[in-house]
Amino acid sequence: MKLDKDTRIASVQAQARNYVTRGDFSGAETSLLRALRSAHLHTPECLFLWNELGMVYKYLGRLDKSRDFYHRALREAPGLLSGAERDFFLADLYHNLGGLEHARGHFRRGEEFARKGLRLRRRVASCGSLPVEWIWLLWPPFSMGKGNLSSPRRCIGEHSISIGANTGRVTAKPRC
Repeated sequence: MKLDKDTRIASVQAQARNYVTRGDFSGAETSLLRALRSAHLHTPECLFLWNELGMVYKYLGRLDKSRDFYHRALREAPGLLSGAERDFFLADLYHNLGGLEHARGHFRRGEEFARKGLRLRRRVASCGSLPVEWIWLLWPPFSMGKGNLSSPRRCIGEHSISIGANTGRVTAKPRC
């Protein structure tokens, strides 16, 4: 089951994100919990719902509940997904766990989760997958110690990144 192509998941996600966009996190929670109750337990669909609920509970400030849903998805994912689909899902999940730890004020732990997610994403991303490289370039904890952002040229992963000294314009060209 491709999580990003499943129409039921896409519909639930769209509905939940509409609530979130309006700032109605309780509405998103209700929508996701209703979908979770109607889902079969231990399916890839549940992984998605647990991850989304983790995000919503973070927005609601219910950080322990958020962590519980993220960790449940983390425990179950290896048995429900495989290959690149599993790795991309886990990369998103680790990114979310990093954000949760950051929200808790545990910055080093948050960075560890975020780095783990980026390593997974880089392993399965195709050559020229610029979004992964932009995260490495622009997220300060990752760019520290790798040169100054104001320097005119950097090479990161599979891309040559140039930053205009006067304009600040960033350009990237795949090197592979």
